[in-house]
Formats: sequence, structure tokens, C-alpha cells
Amino acid sequence: MTQGICKHVSATTVVHVASVHQYSASNKTYKTVAGSGGVSEAPSALEGIYAWGWARNIWADSLL
Repeated sequence: MTQGICKHVSATTVVHVASVHQYSASNKTYKTVAGSGGVSEAPSALEGIYAWGWARNIWADSLL
């Protein structure tokens, strides 16, 4: 399972946090895969464009 979070830090810039999780049957829960995480180095206008595109696609799929 993957998880990605985008956070608008201004009207046009975004930072992101991402990670990958794997189910652990012995613990009956998901655990983060070592080395899978990622965080933006700095707020980015390009990530802002990607985030708005993602949001518009989700809204179009959900609100039809």
C-alpha cells in the first residue's frame, strides 16, 4: 500500500510526504517499508500544479 500526502503551503506551492507500507501478518498491521519514504526538499509550484490536477481528477470521478 502506498500513501501520499500533498499539503498546500501557499496558494500555488505544495510539499509532499510519501511512504510504502507492507502488511505484517505476525503483527496484524501495516508496517512502513524501510527506505520507502520521501519528503519534498522545499515547497514547489510544479507540485502545486500536480496537486490541483489530482484534485480535479478525483472530484470529476467522485462528483459525476
